[in-house]
Amino acid sequence: MMKSFVIFLVVAILAFTSVNVNVAAECPKICTLIYSPVCGQDATGRTTTFGSMCQYEAHNCNNPTRGWRILKTGECPDILI
Repeated sequence: MMKSFVIFLVVAILAFTSVNVNVAAECPKICTLIYSPVCGQDATGRTTTFGSMCQYEAHNCNNPTRGWRILKTGECPDILI
């Protein structure tokens, strides 16, 4: 019984680890330092200026549940409250 549990646990850990590695391998890891800003907005309406399209794509890939989209090229406008 204990041996079966240990085998199950090892298989589950390996499966979980391999899934995360495959997803992370598809996301951009290195972006150039060339500043070419884009303004993005998430599903809640929050806006953020990303330094480049590559940085936007990397952020969106690593945070898929946030639902980011590009609003415009250039910096997001400052919102004063």
